[in-house]
Amino acid sequence: MALDEAWPWMTISDDPDWNTVEAMICYGGGFVAALGQLYRRADPQNQARLKGAFPEYWRSYTEIARQQQAAQAEETKRKGTL
Repeated sequence: MALDEAWPWMTISDDPDWNTVEAMICYGGGFVAALGQLYRRADPQNQARLKGAFPEYWRSYTEIARQQQAAQAEETKRKGTL
């Protein structure tokens, strides 16, 4: 089942928290990774509740996601200039 079929309200292109959630799942401990998975399964109202309940995780993993994106952009740029 495709992501848009399972969770039609959350797609990669329209969710500004997608990269944060990916960072939580990939780099977080058991609880944070589970929180990321839970966020993926939640409807928009419960997503807002999760973000409100754990703002420190959202701040931390948003920064991790930002750093990952910057590193990927730099790597892409570097490969393009070789």
